[in-house]
Amino acid sequence: MDSTAPPPAHRHEEVLKRDLFGTVSRIHGPTPCVRRDTRTAPWWTRGLARWLARREARALAAAHTVPDVPRLLSWDGRVLLRSWLDGRPMHHARPADPAYFRAALVLVRRLHAAGVVHNDLAKEPNWLVLPDGRPGLIDFQLAWAPRRRGALFRLLGREDLRHALKHKRWYCAGALSSRQRAILARRAWPSRLWMASGKKVYLFVTRRLLGWADREGAGDRAALASASITANNVSLTLAGPAAMTDTCHEHNRSRPVPTGPRTWGLRLSLPGQDPMRRLLGEDWQEYQWFASERAREAKLAQLERQFVHYRQGDVPSFVLERVNRPDGH
Repeated sequence: MDSTAPPPAHRHEEVLKRDLFGTVSRIHGPTPCVRRDTRTAPWWTRGLARWLARREARALAAAHTVPDVPRLLSWDGRVLLRSWLDGRPMHHARPADPAYFRAALVLVRRLHAAGVVHNDLAKEPNWLVLPDGRPGLIDFQLAWAPRRRGALFRLLGREDLRHALKHKRWYCAGALSSRQRAILARRAWPSRLWMASGKKVYLFVTRRLLGWADREGAGDRAALASASITANNVSLTLAGPAAMTDTCHEHNRSRPVPTGPRTWGLRLSLPGQDPMRRLLGEDWQEYQWFASERAREAKLAQLERQFVHYRQGDVPSFVLERVNRPDGH
């Protein structure tokens, strides 16, 4: 199969993501698939983009017998074609059934039995909830499929399992066993080394120099943006809290919507160098209104402190201002 050829006329291509590592597109048709094209990467990251794509191709080829992961269709050294895996990202589906996480651990072990460690399971967007409720895995760019499995493979495999358990702790902590809690409490030395040194360099390069940030969990803007995210990609359609309120079914609310006048408010905007300005626009701002000053101050305190789902040391990057309106509507 020639992955560089344009799709047939009865198909159409939807660009999901463009970044420093090329273009990721979904090809719609009788057999949907995903194409990662490294030829569109800037010249100075093209070598790294192809190295990552080559890792993904090798891992997917090794995992061809593992269910609920994409299938490698072709790789010519520049363009990777893989099957489309239908599902919802974990941070949108929010699985709370212990059966999902039991199946997730089985899936990770089957991946390891095939000779592949994923190495990127801390990120919720790499986990899918498939239409029948089973777990699925995507994004194998950092995966490793060595010819021989030794101590390092076993160590990284344990970290895969630990990251899966971290998600279980977040969504259904009561289902954790004592052994699983013990695994969570002890990081392997590569993880400790990464947190102490490598991660700081990574964050400096990606966020300061390159001006972008990956999503390692529910995301920096989950409280403010309704994101229509097609599984297997990070293509966003953003809307503010009002849209979330309008589209939320009443029976899904955790608390009733206030019915009285809402006079006290918060205006949220983005700092001057925030990379989200490229998505939301230079003049983006959002208002939240409250029925009492006490409720506003409680929300302000919540937005200013360390979020429980953030990585330690990360803080929200909003500019927060108190505002009032006389009519309360």
